[in-house]
Amino acid sequence: MLRLFVVCIVCLTLTSQSIQAGRIIRRFNLAAQSGPSQGSPAGGRRLLTASNEPSSGQEELITNTWVVVLKRGAAQDVAAATARLVQHVRLARAALPRAAAAGAAAASSSSSDEESDFSVLSSLQRPPNQAPQAGAAAAAAAAGPGASSGSSSGSVQGLVVKAAAHVAQQLRSADDVAYVFADRVMSSQVEGLAGDTPDAAAAAAAAAAAAATADQAAATGAVEPPLASTARRTSCVGAAALSQGSITSRALNPNFKWPGCYTPRARLVWMASRCGDMSGIQYTAVLALNRTTGAVLRLRGQDCILRFDSSKPVWSQQRFGGCGTAATWAPDLPTATCSATSASAAASCLPVPADPAAAVTADVRLSSEIKCGSGTASRLRYSGIRCGPDNAFVQWRSATGPGGCVVLNPVPASSQGSGLGSNGVDRFQRFANDVFGSCGVPPGKAEPVPSAILCADPKPPQDPKPQPSPNPDPQTLEPSPSPSPSSNPAAPTAYSGPRLPRVPVAAGEQVPAGLSRIEAVTAEGVASTAGLPTGQQVVVGVIDSGVEATHPDMTYAGGRSWLDANASTGAEDAPDTDAYGHGTHVAGIITALNSNADPAVESVVGISPGTPVFSLKILDAKGRGAMSDMLAAVQWVMAEGLAQGIRVINLSLAAYVNPGSPDYQAVFDAVCGVMKDANDAGIFVAVAAGNYGDDIKGYFPAACPTVVAVTAMDPAGNEPASFSNFLQADSSDADKARVVAAPGVNIKSTTSYTRDASGYKVLSGTSQATPHVAAIAANCILSGACTGKTGLDNLATILAAAQLRAASTASGSPQYGFSGDASSTINGKYRGLLVWSAF
Repeated sequence: MLRLFVVCIVCLTLTSQSIQAGRIIRRFNLAAQSGPSQGSPAGGRRLLTASNEPSSGQEELITNTWVVVLKRGAAQDVAAATARLVQHVRLARAALPRAAAAGAAAASSSSSDEESDFSVLSSLQRPPNQAPQAGAAAAAAAAGPGASSGSSSGSVQGLVVKAAAHVAQQLRSADDVAYVFADRVMSSQVEGLAGDTPDAAAAAAAAAAAAATADQAAATGAVEPPLASTARRTSCVGAAALSQGSITSRALNPNFKWPGCYTPRARLVWMASRCGDMSGIQYTAVLALNRTTGAVLRLRGQDCILRFDSSKPVWSQQRFGGCGTAATWAPDLPTATCSATSASAAASCLPVPADPAAAVTADVRLSSEIKCGSGTASRLRYSGIRCGPDNAFVQWRSATGPGGCVVLNPVPASSQGSGLGSNGVDRFQRFANDVFGSCGVPPGKAEPVPSAILCADPKPPQDPKPQPSPNPDPQTLEPSPSPSPSSNPAAPTAYSGPRLPRVPVAAGEQVPAGLSRIEAVTAEGVASTAGLPTGQQVVVGVIDSGVEATHPDMTYAGGRSWLDANASTGAEDAPDTDAYGHGTHVAGIITALNSNADPAVESVVGISPGTPVFSLKILDAKGRGAMSDMLAAVQWVMAEGLAQGIRVINLSLAAYVNPGSPDYQAVFDAVCGVMKDANDAGIFVAVAAGNYGDDIKGYFPAACPTVVAVTAMDPAGNEPASFSNFLQADSSDADKARVVAAPGVNIKSTTSYTRDASGYKVLSGTSQATPHVAAIAANCILSGACTGKTGLDNLATILAAAQLRAASTASGSPQYGFSGDASSTINGKYRGLLVWSAF
């Protein structure tokens, strides 16, 4: 009797805590609709935890929300199963006070209590066991016989419920229930965007500051790129100024505080490097200098230097901005490098070495002497490596003075230009900038200034075979007489299968670094889907934070949302808006038009320009959503999306589940069951491997055996992205056959205007790598090269092409791949082959 009394008191306590927690957590809503337009809410939605921003490699449960998976065959009618589960819970609750007798009477629940801590929020429905209807889905038929039948009958059917923990335990004993697990938070896999909450007022203030700076520049004759009326980009600056410690702010935010360092006798200067496609600027440090002597001020024995800290994104955004975006506290700092527009500027570029692997050299005179060996020197022979997009820039690594003395760059090559290295690296950054510059940035003490940009070869070879040819220079703001050359071949001969036609890149379009690296843009141009019959078109489903339908670079096919409008959290339900900006960034990598959509800003081109994207909105304004919503979205694609032409899904998100967790197998069965259904239905499912530098095994949906897990590599460093998850090198061949790598560092793409007033942003993450693969899958299907019955069948075609490219040494092109890829596994970490845009 005493034991039953204790049990009842515990139950009462849990119920009370659950109700209290339910009052403080955020709500979502399942939009009950079919088709591209959103519908009205279908009842209350479960709540995300009231926690702070998501943590790396940490499970995040959605408070008091459970996925209840029904047994196969036990509940073909979900409504009937729901009624039985409600009755099961009522009986279990009613039995408890009778067994506990009078001492547990307080634990009995009223009908209002029952409603507050047990309610059905939504259902997970198996896709229909039939082929999609004809009409808009001619693309679905192209999947081949059996693509949407048989194995696609569905393995997961169930409910999403809000319930106290003890009620969830009662559900596990119900006859219809296979298993129950806690719903999880899904997070976008982008670096540095979490916490960077968009703010319309801040955007308007930045736009006003930009306009004011533009007026000032016009009055003083300063060189500026064209500005949109709402652009954040304020002005441009020559590359040489980036390493000379001369960049200052005249409109410092009055909230900027730096006690003891920022005083009336101090002058603040910012250090910066080129970033993204090398047209942007990333500020890496701010120094407080003595206005009279120019020396760095000191406070309690430490230099007055603040450095960018990637672990504090909001703090860093305020002081340093992002790649190509102004700092909140210094909004008038230039955010772009100016074009070379004069003959003298063009003439200062460095000749391309005859041997692509050879070092770049130049004789340079410094404005002042530096220590060299046991003496000093001001005239040095510099030696450097090629870097940046298309290897069109130079990073100086060492210098030799008279008598053979040697000066070495103290900053590792992998940290050059990032400004985000360890403290040990940062300590030497100023010396490195003064004497060696950074990628595409000449030494600050150089006199005269070499451009650190490689010249195009003025005498092209006469070999009739396809040769390397300049790609459109992504950093050019105006027509330049010296476009950057590409080390990529015009048309590698390793693959001879079906390909889409290619057309020249439109004048004024930027070519993001990722596209050049995977040869999505070559001398032939970029893929074109123009003229394809409507019924042959492929639609890419972007399960994310929404897609900005009004963006001029976007081809929007429609949308569906699983969110509910909530002014207090910034959540909103319209699939054609994107408060977070992430879904639009992903979509732009896939589809950005080859049309110079907005001449007032630097628009970009996508891998599959013009391919329609369908917005499936599950992430809120902070890039967070529910695992159950992800499952519902994938099931919706199978049930209805195939009929709208969706043949590729992009999932740039992940949730961590500890492999030792009691829930792990249940989550694996549910998530991977839905992903298997999608694969068997002929849908190519590309998912982010995750940004936690960890084994893929704990991250969903990347852990599932029928998805394409995409790791990220750094196109500039030609190495794996430090943040990217990986597969263990001793994994099975089957697991390795579904892992592929793509560019995921400093990728410029479209974004929502709420996120950035220019409509474009540079971001990094496996989030950015994944749409490279999704776009190539779309092109592969469109070209006729991918005709497999399943998504993994089509991946095999894509990987076969990548293997051919990796094995080739096409004329003028180095062997494909990167350091640490599938052919050069490092430290037991398998990251897959670098995907190739062959189609």
